[in-house]
Amino acid sequence: MERCDLSGRRSGPVWARRAAAAAPRGLIVNIIHSVQGYHSKTIRFLNVAFDSSGDSLLAGDRQGNIYVFDLNGNRFNLVQRTMQACTALAFNLRRKTEFLVALADYSVKCFDTETKELVSWMRGHDSSVSSISVHGSGRYAITTSTDTAQLWDLDTFQRIRKLNVRQSVGIQKVFFLPLSNTILSCFKDNSVFAWEFDTLHCKYQLPTPVEGSVLLYKVFAVTRDGRTFVAGGKSNHLHLWCLESKRLIRIIQMPEKVRAVRHLEFLPDNFDGGSNQVLGVLSQDNIMRFINIETCKLLFDIGSPEEGISTAVISPNGRYIASVMENGSLNLYSVQAFTQEGNKNELPCGLNKKRLQALLKGFGEYPAKYRTLSALAHWSAIFAETPYMPLLAFPFVKLFQNNPLICFEVVATVVVNFCQHWFEYFPNPPVNVLSMMENVLAHHDKELLQHLIKCNVTSQYFFHHRNNLDITAVIKEAYHLMETTPPDIHPQRMLEDFIPLTKGQYPVFNKYPTFIVDYQAQERERIRQDEIQYLRERQLAHESEAKAQEQKAEDEAWYRKQKLLQEAEEQRRKMLLEEEERLAEQRQRLAAMKRELKVKELQLLDASRRRFLSYQQDQLQMELKRLDDEIARKASMREQETAAAVQDVEVRRMELETQRQLFEQEAAEGAAKAEHKRRNTEWRLQVLRRLRRDDQDREQRYQEIVKLLHDNTVKEAELLKAMRETEEKKWEDVIQKEAQLEEEQKVAAAADEHRKQFLDDKINDALELAEKLQREDGCSGEHILILHFCVDAGMKHSTPEHKLRVQY
Repeated sequence: MERCDLSGRRSGPVWARRAAAAAPRGLIVNIIHSVQGYHSKTIRFLNVAFDSSGDSLLAGDRQGNIYVFDLNGNRFNLVQRTMQACTALAFNLRRKTEFLVALADYSVKCFDTETKELVSWMRGHDSSVSSISVHGSGRYAITTSTDTAQLWDLDTFQRIRKLNVRQSVGIQKVFFLPLSNTILSCFKDNSVFAWEFDTLHCKYQLPTPVEGSVLLYKVFAVTRDGRTFVAGGKSNHLHLWCLESKRLIRIIQMPEKVRAVRHLEFLPDNFDGGSNQVLGVLSQDNIMRFINIETCKLLFDIGSPEEGISTAVISPNGRYIASVMENGSLNLYSVQAFTQEGNKNELPCGLNKKRLQALLKGFGEYPAKYRTLSALAHWSAIFAETPYMPLLAFPFVKLFQNNPLICFEVVATVVVNFCQHWFEYFPNPPVNVLSMMENVLAHHDKELLQHLIKCNVTSQYFFHHRNNLDITAVIKEAYHLMETTPPDIHPQRMLEDFIPLTKGQYPVFNKYPTFIVDYQAQERERIRQDEIQYLRERQLAHESEAKAQEQKAEDEAWYRKQKLLQEAEEQRRKMLLEEEERLAEQRQRLAAMKRELKVKELQLLDASRRRFLSYQQDQLQMELKRLDDEIARKASMREQETAAAVQDVEVRRMELETQRQLFEQEAAEGAAKAEHKRRNTEWRLQVLRRLRRDDQDREQRYQEIVKLLHDNTVKEAELLKAMRETEEKKWEDVIQKEAQLEEEQKVAAAADEHRKQFLDDKINDALELAEKLQREDGCSGEHILILHFCVDAGMKHSTPEHKLRVQY
């Protein structure tokens, strides 16, 4: 979780408080998403949304980063990286940790703010989703784009219904009405329809006003009680509709600076019962003005030409206003800071607040019986059928707008006294009263009457034109007519004297043909039922047409998709052929490269082979030189040994000669000594013969070594030939042969070492045996000399058998 405090200066959103002198009024915090690096930049916020409590704020930027701002904890959390710009947000689902985000790829995704995991992925739109409306239960949602609106079940994330319209019409917005199961759909042709949520049957359509032909609706807002609907567009006018009566009740003109309205939103109030009175209006000059729709007074505004507002949302508790600024930052305003009256609406002058609260608490609404026209209709059914009754009551409603009870009683008094006999011929005009008026006019102004008759103007036509009047003159003329009219045609002859309303209860007004009124009521009910049936049939026809259009659109879309698929397939085939051609060219280049690499490899192998042969020759030459040196050393040793043996023989001969002389002189000592000397002489002769045989054996071994070297040379030549013939296996064979050669050399060296060790052991054994024999037999130093001579002269290279014979 990425966090930073108010003074953080790291990558990510930065909460920055402005100095009190420079901060706009009511601004709590300014949030800027800045990225520090080689190129520092600011990532623009695009959309914001409050949760149902109004204490958490969800914000998405252009790079698809979604942040949750905890307004109470003064911290934020990066909850998702979608990697796409978001076009709409919704954060008031039934599961409080989940939110919906519409992305630039036309999809709608649901994420969890705690686990930061994707909950669901909803597809189906073919254009950018501009708004997301969530039902009050938090279970359903409506997503709106220019060509379709789709209804989703947020428990299963399955699409329930899809509303398609003609491209020429286009959808502006589709949303749920608060505190009801009604869906309101607003189209680009100014038509507004209300639908039942469960059955999707059309409940009603708002009539298109005359002013609507000029004002094209683009933005909409509804009070929390779902009764007042306001629309605006490319004009400085706002239209206020009463959804109960389906009538346009007011047109509000904004200041001249306002040329177009970009966003509308009511300011919630905890004490107004949902009948919100304060409306926020964001215009083309990027300033959001808050007005009272009852008094049409400007209360406060936010934004400026220098720091303009792109879009804004208001928290459900009415405490905060979050606005995305034109520079991409996010501002959070406190409503209470703008005015101490920010959390309560102005009430009409003269209406007692305690009484209003008592009425609202008792009835849940302002009672219909206290509305003048409704009260008149309840007093007498004739007034519900009289078309001119609103015009008659209008001046009194304007006069007594703060006291509807007095207004009703005044209108009732006027009807009882001054409208006598008006309704006796209902629904026809009161011909008796009109005839009386014609008689009075004929008496006082015959010329005017003749002129009206000449122009075919009878007393049953009504013409009116607003002119400036001197009301005093009008009253004076009325009194003059009353005083000068003859008794036979005077109105007093037909009219009764003035009678005030009775106390305790109102008088019964039944001076009209009740059967006509009842018949009209029945006819109206029948017409209403017929209209309902007509609306149902029209709805069915619309549904059938819509289904047909949808089927047609689906068929056309299918054919378009098939055509696109065929074109795509053809394109893919062309691309495949091009890829095959490029692949063939690449294969040719690769084959050429392989051939070139093969040639280089052969060259390298040839060079390596030549180096190896040269190395082998060098090794053989070094081995031959070593063998030559060894032979020369052995020959030198043999010559030295031979010379030493000759010298020893010569010395021995001289000793023998001396001994012979001694023997001759000591011949008398006995034949045993003579025989012993003879044996010694023979022994020495055998030693010399064995030395010669040893020299011959060494010569033979030298020849065998030379032959072995020759055989190795021949084998190596054969090996090199095999390497040339089987190039792929040359290295393995070389390694194997080298291993064999190395093994043979190791075996030969081990055998030679073993032989030398064996010879040394045997020589040591012979020496020990000779010394032992000397000690046992008491032989003279002459015998010891002969033994040592034999050992030194030739036993180093003799076999163990020779040594044993010598010792014997």
